[in-house]
Amino acid sequence: ADHQVSRDGTQKWLARFGPGIEGESVYIPDVGKAGALCVSSQVGCTLNCTFCHTGTQKLVRNLTAQEIVSQVLIARDALDGWPSDEEDRRLTNIVFMGMGEPLYNLDNVAEAIDTISDGDGIA
Repeated sequence: ADHQVSRDGTQKWLARFGPGIEGESVYIPDVGKAGALCVSSQVGCTLNCTFCHTGTQKLVRNLTAQEIVSQVLIARDALDGWPSDEEDRRLTNIVFMGMGEPLYNLDNVAEAIDTISDGDGIA
């Protein structure tokens, strides 16, 4: 994934899931206990919200649960989040506010949340 870091500590990744299939995730430090990761659930969007750049891009497809989870894995790798107990985590919140409308991809988003939060998964 392409990785950028801003002066304020915000970090952005652009993951390529296939030709023309890219998803963006953004880590925002100092949100909640430590930081928040904003992940994408779709490539493009159908809603055309005027305040959102993604709304200017046509919907390419929904991301799979595995592609959504991979955004979290990429961020945790970059943030040295392995292993991590609850006290020293840099990433404490995950929000579905990246590319796409998560409720239009509910089955894959729900499966990704189950994987991310499973104690035997990556929680």
